[in-house]
Amino acid sequence: MGDDAVQERQRQRHEKADKDRQDAEKQVEQEDKEREDQDRRQKIIDDPEHQFSGSLKSKKKAELQDIAFTLGLPLKATNEKLASSIRERLLGSSQYRAHRRYKKLFTALETRHSGIIPPHNSYPGPSTGGCPAPAPRATSPESPVIDPALATLSESDKSRHSSPDEQENIPLSSPANYPPPPWAMSPHTLPRSPLQTAEHRNPYLNVSFPPPSLAVPHSAAGDAPRPSRQW
Repeated sequence: MGDDAVQERQRQRHEKADKDRQDAEKQVEQEDKEREDQDRRQKIIDDPEHQFSGSLKSKKKAELQDIAFTLGLPLKATNEKLASSIRERLLGSSQYRAHRRYKKLFTALETRHSGIIPPHNSYPGPSTGGCPAPAPRATSPESPVIDPALATLSESDKSRHSSPDEQENIPLSSPANYPPPPWAMSPHTLPRSPLQTAEHRNPYLNVSFPPPSLAVPHSAAGDAPRPSRQW
């Protein structure tokens, strides 16, 4: 056997020895780590004040394994599998909801998996053109907010749609605000006819009519003076 072959075998033995030594060191480190994890998890079990909190999705694998250990779940799994197993175990039994150690985890679990119902006044109203119409805003603290449903109504319609308290504050129109009936008007306050109004615009239409006080019955109509026309 030549020198080259001897040297190659020695090199291989050294590499194998180095690899075995590295594997042994990794094994010792792994055992030490597992021993530390076991001691930490046992302290969690023995500590009644310890509480888990936060989102399962944001936790590291060691943290998920701590929660799974306290729940009696398998520890050798991926992060997604661990989180899924923990979620199913917590949501599958009501005893964990009131448990001091796990109750803070339910806040993140219920927010993620339960739909939050918005308030009743957050739904948009009827829209025009696909865009919700903005509600009118008060220009000052003293000015009230206008109801959108009454924005397009007239004043008389608004009074019918107003509340009972608002209707009590509506001032009633006095009789003085109404015009007097025709039979209560004097001859001088009666409305002028179109022909009488036209004679002011056309001097040729000068027709004289007897005042209402000179009206005579039909029986004496033949003796009544006839109106004269001036051309």
